[in-house]
Amino acid sequence: MTNDPFDRALRDALRRIASEPAPIALRTRIAAVLSEPPARRPRTTRRDGFVRWATGIIAAAVIVLVAGLIVLVHPPGGTLAPGATTTQQSVPPKGSPPSSAAAGSATPTSSSLPFGLADTTWVTLNHVDGVPDLAGTLSGNAHLRLPSTETVLGAAGRYVVSAIYDRSGSGGTTLIVRELPGGAEVLRLTRPGAWIEPAQVAVSATDVYFAMRPNKGQPEDGVYAVSFADATIRTLLPADHPRVALQLSPSGRTLVSEGAGAVGSSLSTVDVVRLDSGTSQKVQVEGGVRFASDRQVFTDGSGADLSAYDVTSGRLDWSIPNIGLDRGYATTDGSMIVVQVGLNLDAAGQRLAPNAGLPKVAILAASSGKQIRALFSGATNQDVRFLWTQVSTDAAAVLIDDGHEPGASLDRGGGRFVVTAFDLRSSALPPISWVIATP
Repeated sequence: MTNDPFDRALRDALRRIASEPAPIALRTRIAAVLSEPPARRPRTTRRDGFVRWATGIIAAAVIVLVAGLIVLVHPPGGTLAPGATTTQQSVPPKGSPPSSAAAGSATPTSSSLPFGLADTTWVTLNHVDGVPDLAGTLSGNAHLRLPSTETVLGAAGRYVVSAIYDRSGSGGTTLIVRELPGGAEVLRLTRPGAWIEPAQVAVSATDVYFAMRPNKGQPEDGVYAVSFADATIRTLLPADHPRVALQLSPSGRTLVSEGAGAVGSSLSTVDVVRLDSGTSQKVQVEGGVRFASDRQVFTDGSGADLSAYDVTSGRLDWSIPNIGLDRGYATTDGSMIVVQVGLNLDAAGQRLAPNAGLPKVAILAASSGKQIRALFSGATNQDVRFLWTQVSTDAAAVLIDDGHEPGASLDRGGGRFVVTAFDLRSSALPPISWVIATP
């Protein structure tokens, strides 16, 4: 475009359209046109000027007509047309329910989730007796309210895993697997005399992996896998020592079992199981295991650090002290990690870890721990977003805007909450928000 009056008028019309909640592909293309520097105006004859004037008028009329159609189909602040792409919503202040504009927007369909996000199953993590746990999908198209006698343990693909605890006599745990949508029960497995806690469960799209904490007087138990397809049980690790938690790599090929460390020591013994080959090995790490990839195990070090260990050798690759690690996940290829930091309390539980900085969610290089890009940075210590690792992927990180896990966010927001997705591959596209609500 040049700087003549007619091109300037056309540019103004484009700006007005770009400000409307049009589909993101159109807004991105218009933004690219507007970002082009004005070209040097060539010499023209009066006849050329007349042709340019007429062309400009016709083009402006066509654009205004298209803009009118967009607004009719996708009115600002109104409900999305069926199948339409979601648009960016304003972020409400922490602790407040979603705004009326956000609350009025429909959730997307599974085919219109932004940035290639899959319609992943999620669960609340309330774990309060008598309070039903919930399961749903990222698009909001399927919901399941579990019986109040069950505790949700995890979810993946279209499956939800929960437990019923027998508190009489020697006790025991019954695992239940249900399928969304509808909640049909596909598997029920009882293990007498042992507790299977949420941290001791990992779920893939095909199997549930679990360790068990025996009741007093019971022998130690190992790590097992149960197939959703045929309910077969496989032993992955022997019953040789207590197990604290399980972590499954994003690829589903590596399972990490964290053992209880010695009293007074920050070191933990970790069993790394290669699920494709069935082999395992032990390595020692400092701190609790927070997440893992096929290459590395990521721990909280002394309690507020972020440390990366090689899963084969146990070598410490790098460590960032006092960063205040709260949660995170690795990409499937293990090249990047997305972490939420700046939230951990110090040893006295009184304040943020020293030098933790303000809360933020950032992408780091897994090989070095160096920051690639910050997705969100809090303005104060209370300005927090919740990195929703259950539904985040290689393509996008999903944050819950009010800073709480799904169950608490539903309670605070009257049955609904706002999420925002950030594209991990490029910073050019703006984040996109939508509402998740219970029926």
